[in-house]
Amino acid sequence: MRPLVVAGALALLVSLCGCSDPGGDKGSGAQVQEELAALKDRLASLEDQNAKVLKASAEREAQLEQARAERAALAEKIQNGGVPEGAYVDARTFTLLVNSPDPDLVRTAFLLARKIPSPERTQAVIAQAKAIERPQAVREAAVETLSLLNEDAAREALVGFLGDREGYVVAKTAQVLAKTGDNRFTPALAEAMGKLAVVESATLFDPARQALLEALGVLGDRRATALIAANLKSPNGKTQELALRALRNIGDPAATPALLEFLKSLPAPTAVLDTRVHRDVVDVLGLLGDPGCGAALADLLDSPNVALRDRAALQLPRVATPALLPALTAAFKMEWAATLAGKKSGTLLEYIIRSLGATRDPKAAEVLLQALAEGMKDNPAREAAVLLPQLCTPKMIDGMLDAYAKNPDPTAKATLEKILRNGTYPVKFDEKAKTFAKLEANAQPEKPGEIDPVPQKVAEPAKEQF
Repeated sequence: MRPLVVAGALALLVSLCGCSDPGGDKGSGAQVQEELAALKDRLASLEDQNAKVLKASAEREAQLEQARAERAALAEKIQNGGVPEGAYVDARTFTLLVNSPDPDLVRTAFLLARKIPSPERTQAVIAQAKAIERPQAVREAAVETLSLLNEDAAREALVGFLGDREGYVVAKTAQVLAKTGDNRFTPALAEAMGKLAVVESATLFDPARQALLEALGVLGDRRATALIAANLKSPNGKTQELALRALRNIGDPAATPALLEFLKSLPAPTAVLDTRVHRDVVDVLGLLGDPGCGAALADLLDSPNVALRDRAALQLPRVATPALLPALTAAFKMEWAATLAGKKSGTLLEYIIRSLGATRDPKAAEVLLQALAEGMKDNPAREAAVLLPQLCTPKMIDGMLDAYAKNPDPTAKATLEKILRNGTYPVKFDEKAKTFAKLEANAQPEKPGEIDPVPQKVAEPAKEQF
């Protein structure tokens, strides 16, 4: 209450008291005067307190105005690059920013948190970041900040953002967790993946799902294999691609059945159909090295798409077993006939030869020797010469030497030389080798003291060339 108003009220009160009892007892009037004096003192005290409150309020308003000016100046500095990397911001300014009701200033505080030497910074960031009413940009900034704070509390807080209501925040969280390279986060990432609703279509994608797939693939934990493989059924091509990439990185053969099922679900390739997805699946199957996919890859050797045929043949040596020999033999004979007719370049033939060698079946040697006898040359012939020492049995070598002794042939001679030099065979074949050496048309007679020209045995079989 203002002083003039108080004085007017007192005058009116005295006037009323005097009029009501003009001839009253003077003692009663003295009591009234005392009460009025006490009331005046009380009002003076209240006025004094009121002045102090007004002064404090003015000081507080000035402080707030100064704080606003400081925040605005700091924000402008940051925006213009005035706060260099490695520079520190005082804790008071950080506190003002992080507790501000302005989302932009809170986001600024998050971005500056790693420059704050205060030990309370992590807790301050966590406390503000958990406020669910914060805008998406602020929550994303909080995730980025927490990822830069190398503290256990910050990592635990990050995991909490995997349940954020906004997919892009979940995606950002998954990305920063993947950068840690710590597969202790695999269960949390897998749990977040399991909670996602199926909202994808061929054109509508889920950013959280794709980021989680990528993160799980980067961490490379086989515990996530089944969950990742399930995403091959997504109608979105990007999600399928990320799932394949993740399975490639993890390298778990347990994904083979899901990959084979996915391969069957794809449109049948044609000579002109883009088969990038087919080729990607074939590459992953080959990398996983599960023999269970051998038959599916062998079936692709007669695909109308040249690129897909070559890719399947390239991966087959990784999974070839003797059970595939009939299919590989049929494919080899078909390609060899086409090469003889001048219809093929021989590249696919090289890949099939490698697969035949990978079976380690002696029957594959018979197929290759037959082709060499029919005039196979260049790269396919070299591939065969490298692999034959690993495939030929002593009985086969014995028969070849006898056949050569009866009918010397330059091609057979060159093949036998490579087989005898590169293969490890029993000692009894030394005499056969000497006989073979003396069958050469221009062989020089042995002289005393000379090293025997017989091809020497190699201690170990020749290494695979693929």
